[in-house]
Amino acid sequence: MLDLETTGISYLTEKITEVGIIKIKNGEIIDTFETFVNPEKPIPEKVQEITHITDEMVKDADTIDKVLPKMIEFIGDSVVVTHNTDFDVSYLKYNYEKYGYKFENTYLDTLRLAKAMFPDYKRYKLGVIADNLGITVEVALQYNDSYNETLISFANNMATIEGGTHETGFKTALTRAIND
Repeated sequence: MLDLETTGISYLTEKITEVGIIKIKNGEIIDTFETFVNPEKPIPEKVQEITHITDEMVKDADTIDKVLPKMIEFIGDSVVVTHNTDFDVSYLKYNYEKYGYKFENTYLDTLRLAKAMFPDYKRYKLGVIADNLGITVEVALQYNDSYNETLISFANNMATIEGGTHETGFKTALTRAIND
């Protein structure tokens, strides 16, 4: 499961400020990769309010050209699971290409999966989906550790859902992605 924080929305003009990746196998965390990234530009105040990542926090961090090889090695050929994949994968593909790599991993978007499985939901934030499914998330959805813990809790709890076809389909797809 992967999450990126950035200085803004566009991968063409904005930069990655933090990378958080968790490897899960059979519902267990087997490894983590988390690091700040120096974006080499100021983080807008509005973005700091959302991500809680400040210029001070990233000023001494490695730049993406140094982080990327470590991140690529960590990811390997794993399936990449994110919530709102279009955002994260656009940054990955752009930076991979910029530094001479090719992003070829299979990826799964829990946001798209949730929209397909639960078309009647009004909102699709990860915490809202978990609430709608009766999954208790023990941490507030903020960023980094709490976001990653929410993803893990969501994935692990999906495996315990019984009943309806939507839930079963969601559980099967997510479980397959996590265990591959």
